[in-house]
Amino acid sequence: MKSKQDVLFPIMVIMMCLVQSFCSAFTNPMKPTGPLTNRTITIEIAVVDVLRSLAIDKADPVLNKVLLNTLERQKKEDKDFVTLFGESFAQLYPKAFLAPIFSSFELRERVSPTSTNAETLKVLGSEMNTVINQTLKILHTRIESLGVMNANFQKLPLSNRYIITIQNVQDPERLKKMLQSSAKIGFWETYKLPDIFPFFADADKKLQAIKPVAANVKKVNLFDLLMLSIDKDNKPLNHATIGYAAVKDTSAIIKMLKMEKLSFPRNLAFAWTIKPEKEKPLIHELMAIRITTRDGLAPIEGDVIVDAKDTISSSGLVILEMMMNAEGARILKRFTNDNIGNDIAIMIDGLVYANPQVLDQIPSGRISITGGFTKEECHDLATMIKAGKLPVAVKVISDVETVH
Repeated sequence: MKSKQDVLFPIMVIMMCLVQSFCSAFTNPMKPTGPLTNRTITIEIAVVDVLRSLAIDKADPVLNKVLLNTLERQKKEDKDFVTLFGESFAQLYPKAFLAPIFSSFELRERVSPTSTNAETLKVLGSEMNTVINQTLKILHTRIESLGVMNANFQKLPLSNRYIITIQNVQDPERLKKMLQSSAKIGFWETYKLPDIFPFFADADKKLQAIKPVAANVKKVNLFDLLMLSIDKDNKPLNHATIGYAAVKDTSAIIKMLKMEKLSFPRNLAFAWTIKPEKEKPLIHELMAIRITTRDGLAPIEGDVIVDAKDTISSSGLVILEMMMNAEGARILKRFTNDNIGNDIAIMIDGLVYANPQVLDQIPSGRISITGGFTKEECHDLATMIKAGKLPVAVKVISDVETVH
C-alpha cells in the first residue's frame, strides 16, 4: 500500500509543471500563427479645404481659381501646398494682395488688411502645418486603438497624399472607417411632426405638379417612398420622427425635399438615423432637426467633450458614455432644461445615432446613449470622439495587402 507522501509527490510535480507553463505563457506570449501581412493604405488630406476655410468668402472666384492652379502645379512640382499657392497667386494676380481674402475673423490677430503677401503666406503655412500634424496625430491615435502598433506614415511627393504601412490588420473595413470618419458630433433640437406636418402635404402637392422629364418615365411621388409617422386616424404622431423609408430610397427622398425647400421652414433640416429599424433591417427613420443658432451649428459640439468610453450595462446593452467640461455641462443643463418633453438628436457625421426624449435637465455634464451599437462600433466611436474630430477631410485612395 502506497504512503500518503508517495501519492502527494507526483501531484506536486504536476502542479509545479502547470504553474511553470502558466507563468511561461505570460512571460513568453505566443507568436501569431500564419503568414504575416502588411497593409499599405494611401490617404489623401483635403488641404484645399484648409485654405478655403480660412478665407472670408469660400466661394471667392479669385481664391478658387488660384486653388485649382495650385493643384495642377502640385502634380509637377514637389513643393508644399502653401508655397505653390503663393506662387500661383503672384503669377495670376501679380498686383493683387492676399490679405483682403484672408483677413477673416479667425485670423484677425495675425492677418490685417495691410499685411504683405509674404506675411499672409507665413500665417497660412503655419495654419496648414498645424492642421496636417493634428490630422496625422488623430489618425495615429485611432489606429493604435485597434491594437495596431508602429504604423508608419510617409508623405508622397507631388501630392497631398500619405502612405500608411501597417502590419497584421484584422479588420480592414473597420480600419478604413476609422481613417475617414470625421467624428463630428452635435446635439440638436428637433421639431415635432404635428408642427410641420402641413408643410409636407404642401410640398407633395407641388412635387406632383412637376411633369416627368420624359413621357416614358414613371413619376414617383414623395409619399410613395416616405411612409409618414401617423396613427390609424392619419394624425401625425407627437415626436421628431417624420417617417420611414427603405435604404435604397433615402437619397431620392432628400433630393425631392431639397427641390421643395421653400415649402419648409428655413430652420428645418432633415437627417436619417444611422441604424435601421430592429424589426425591419432595411428601413431607416427620417428625423426633423431644428436649427436654432445663427451660424447653423449644433448648440453642443464635440469640443466640449473631454472623455468618452464604451461600457456594457448589467442587462448587456452597449453604452457610449460622454463627459463634458464645465462649459459643456453648463450648456447641456440649459439645453436639456429648455427641451423637457421633447426629443433631441445626437448626430455624428450627419447621421442620428440617438434621439432620446428629455425627461429632466442634466446638470452633471455626463450623458449616455445606446444606439444598438456593437461593442466594436461603440469602442471606435468613443475613441474617435475622445481623440477629437478630424480638422480636415481624409479619403482612402487605395488599400493593398501583401503577404510575406
